[in-house]
Amino acid sequence: MTNLAAALGELGRLVEAWRVSREAVDLYRELAAGNQDAYLPSLAMSLCNVGAVAILVDEPSEPALAATVEGTALLRGLAAAEPGAFTGSLHVATATLTQLQAMLDGQPPGDETEAAEGPDTPTGT
Repeated sequence: MTNLAAALGELGRLVEAWRVSREAVDLYRELAAGNQDAYLPSLAMSLCNVGAVAILVDEPSEPALAATVEGTALLRGLAAAEPGAFTGSLHVATATLTQLQAMLDGQPPGDETEAAEGPDTPTGT
C-alpha cells in the first residue's frame, strides 16, 4: 500500500494517494501490533510516506508531521539495530521530516537549511 500511495502521487492522483497512505498506516499499525519483527519496518515507511504525500500535495499539516516524526523515530531504532538495511531509509525520512517542518514554518521550498539547523546555528559562512 505504501508503494501504491507513492505511485498514485506520482501520477497526480493526490487525493487517492493521501487516502491510501493513511490506510497503509492503519493496516501496518494493526499488523505490527501482532508481529513487530515482520511489520514494524512497513509501519515506519508508511508513517513517513504520510509526510511525503503531504509535501507532494503541498498540504503540510501537524498530523502529517506527527506521523513523519513517529516513522523517523521507528526507522532510527531499526537503523541502529540493522544499519545496512535501514540507514538509507532513515536518511530519506529525515529529509522528508526536515522539508515538512520547513513548509509548516513557512519557509520557501529548497530553504530547509534553517529548519534543519535552527535560526541561531552557524552555517559555516
